[in-house]
Amino acid sequence: VSALPSLCASLGMILISRSSDRSGERFWHVICPVTVGSLGLLAAAFSLGNVYVAMLAFCIAVTGLTSTLPVFWNSPTAWFGAATAAAVIGAINTIGNTSGYLAPQFMGILHDASGGYRLPLLVSGCLALTAPLLIAASGIRRHVHRLDAQAPAVLMPGAGDLRRRRAGDD
Repeated sequence: VSALPSLCASLGMILISRSSDRSGERFWHVICPVTVGSLGLLAAAFSLGNVYVAMLAFCIAVTGLTSTLPVFWNSPTAWFGAATAAAVIGAINTIGNTSGYLAPQFMGILHDASGGYRLPLLVSGCLALTAPLLIAASGIRRHVHRLDAQAPAVLMPGAGDLRRRRAGDD
């Protein structure tokens, strides 16, 4: 039973990633699932009395929050140049690893202070709801669309010259 949220999340990751790759759209494929996942956490906080509803809410939360990850990791390379992207990815990993340590600590502190899991889930859901707001406020949507149009030139500057040189060598 405890594997059900992870099973749903693995299916969600595949479906969202394929949809994003097929359409070429990244922004809404990050914003919508993380918002749904955040709302799933909030729903879980209010449904702890009913095991079935709570499990459904956790499945929605884990699926939404996890299915954004493959699409999200396209953002640093789309927004920053190749030289800066490595440093940005390292910074994101550092923040993620730090939160992976601190989040359970704060969950325990909030559980001990409140006597239950409602408050920790509410805080987690509200914090997760800040992610789509921060992503939207970052302005990355403008950069991703601009880079999509220039993708060959941005990813491989001079690629057209290389093709012309090869054609001339024949």
